[in-house]
Amino acid sequence: GNGNGNAPVTFTARQVQDADRQEFRTRAGRVIRDGGGVEPDVVVPGQAVGPLEAALQRNGVFFDFADRFAAERKALPDDLEVATPQLWREFKAYVREEERGGRLRVEDIYGPELRNLEGALAASGYKEADAEVLKVRRLIADAMLEDLDKFEGPLRRRLTEAVLARYLPDSMLIKASLAGDPLLAKAVELVRYKSRYTQLLAPPLSAEERLLVDRLDAQLRGALGG
Repeated sequence: GNGNGNAPVTFTARQVQDADRQEFRTRAGRVIRDGGGVEPDVVVPGQAVGPLEAALQRNGVFFDFADRFAAERKALPDDLEVATPQLWREFKAYVREEERGGRLRVEDIYGPELRNLEGALAASGYKEADAEVLKVRRLIADAMLEDLDKFEGPLRRRLTEAVLARYLPDSMLIKASLAGDPLLAKAVELVRYKSRYTQLLAPPLSAEERLLVDRLDAQLRGALGG
């Protein structure tokens, strides 16, 4: 029992300090450490999601537009690997139409911060500042909608995925998504350059050995045209 009747037992997770982690060696002599979970050998930076993309995703805008697109076109266009210029123009017009009609409020991605501001102003007796807060909301929305052009690439990819999902089975969607997957690209690169993959599994190299491996790797890249 936990001594508190039916109270649930809770645990507090904490990060293990480096000084508390033990080192072990594989049969090949490679150093591994405990206490950190599964650590990647190669770190691939994640693809950042901007505020506008997050707001559109949260409000189901890609989903709703794809539904409308599929209702108007029974067959999948041949050139829809990435959203065509015409489709992209239609999507931008749709987003602005939804925003003007009040059905989409992209600035709500900052809702907690805006509500805190409104609450603080009200608590301080600055009721007349409500109009200014509305102006701030409008400025934020306008600035975010400008990101339709600034982040066209990732938004078009997200749009393509949503539209393709209305026509293709899951297996084909997964295959299509792998084309631009940075994790897969890095994995293929490691397989292609086996010296680098072998190096990951080997014990640490001396400075001289590292220099030699780098030279051989550069020569291999040159021979393969990579």
